[in-house]
Amino acid sequence: MLSLAHTLDALAGYLPDVLVPPGGYRGAREVAAQLPAALTRWTYLECRLGGRPGPVDLIVEIDAAGRDILTGANRALAPGRGLEADPAWARVVEVCRRWADPASPLRRWVECLWLEFDAGPAPARPGVFIGFAPRAREEGGAGERCARVAHALEALLGAPLGRARLDALRRCHRHLPDGASILYAGSLLPRGDGALRVCVNGVGARELPGFLRAAGWPGPYAPLETLLPELHAVREGATLRDPALLHLDLGGEGVRPRMGLEYVFGWKAQARGRLAESAFVDHLAARGLCTAGEAAALVAFPGCATEQLPHELWRSLVVRRVNHVKLVLDGARPPEAKGYLVLHNRFWRHAVVPTGAVPPTRSPAAVAHG
Repeated sequence: MLSLAHTLDALAGYLPDVLVPPGGYRGAREVAAQLPAALTRWTYLECRLGGRPGPVDLIVEIDAAGRDILTGANRALAPGRGLEADPAWARVVEVCRRWADPASPLRRWVECLWLEFDAGPAPARPGVFIGFAPRAREEGGAGERCARVAHALEALLGAPLGRARLDALRRCHRHLPDGASILYAGSLLPRGDGALRVCVNGVGARELPGFLRAAGWPGPYAPLETLLPELHAVREGATLRDPALLHLDLGGEGVRPRMGLEYVFGWKAQARGRLAESAFVDHLAARGLCTAGEAAALVAFPGCATEQLPHELWRSLVVRRVNHVKLVLDGARPPEAKGYLVLHNRFWRHAVVPTGAVPPTRSPAAVAHG
């Protein structure tokens, strides 16, 4: 099998050591080696910022083509028989089957899945997030939209949500501002803590504290109410000034203290090798949320080039982006930051490297084994 590890190896020269150190790369590669290369065209690497040592986690998007690989509908690329023996993978396959079934409501409601892998030894076991189509997020009242999310989560978990988690989910839906919705919902299944995670979009910085209070987030609020205006100020001119997504964890006790805010970076400038929101990154460094070296690496990462990937007949256009930085607040602990590097490939029949593209400068083999 040509695995996703082969794709990573072909592109490893673009990954800066300060964000993806050799040990972190090896861990991500061990996970990628267990996945077919054709499973995804979107690969994310989650990098801990602030000089914090730790693994580099792997995240992949599953679209309809990837879904058919996981269900075995694409027999040429069907995964091994042992996949469904693992409980986490069995739940992924079950959701994919319902998503593919024209008679299932998930066929209309699901747009994609995201699989998140904590780096570690085999077998790779995913956390799963269901991406909802606009019709599922926008049609009907809050109760109907909540019921769709609950139905999808129960398909993922293979069990009812239970009163406490369902009540927390209903509170979130009931208090969403106009135009806001739950874009993704899922569970980090391998962690086994029973928490659901909902990713809410459309809640602006000014509305955020009020929504969190209504949803039952236990706080503390003082650091958040200092941080939000500060970040809003340094993101003037950004494609999206407000947090793009709010991550909330829902457990048996209700909304948990751990919360995440995603700040996204514009795409167009990055295709030309420029990070338009460099002032935001500089501010993170000044605040101690990332190091100066990490900030420089984030700013330098974007670009695009054509590459011959091992599993593709034609050359591929590979786009490198910093998708977002996530700020994590967890009780009284100081905020932490994570950066998300994206490698996106698509067919490109012209053997012309775009202006400004830089070829790999370090050996993938050295990264993978050194």
